[in-house]
Amino acid sequence: MARRLSRLELVLSVIALAAVAGCSDARVKKLDEGMPRDSVLAILRDGQGVVGSDSLPHVYEVAAYLVNSRRYEVFYYTKGDEVAGADSLPPSKLTPIVLQNDTVSGWGWAHWDSVAKTIKLTLPPRN
Repeated sequence: MARRLSRLELVLSVIALAAVAGCSDARVKKLDEGMPRDSVLAILRDGQGVVGSDSLPHVYEVAAYLVNSRRYEVFYYTKGDEVAGADSLPPSKLTPIVLQNDTVSGWGWAHWDSVAKTIKLTLPPRN
């Protein structure tokens, strides 16, 4: 019994650490569930318009899915200015911001994993 409890505590600790890591950035702390896509982009732009030629600053990569007439969009947020294809970041350095029909449903890996499971989407491994 004690061994099972310690595994559970370890899993819960890892989940809590991941949640804290994903929420430690000032931009992420400004997000709210139900927030419209345009407001998310304004936060990621630090309130500025398009930054240079980058219309999605601090977004490493975007993924979009259409499932049961619902549009899911995931912004893989990065604190820096890294961009997929030009830079290489491990998933642990990214925070997924999940939008459903252009409004925020949540953020962080735990939330994205939950949504992906609900819509029966297989995500690639995060090694």
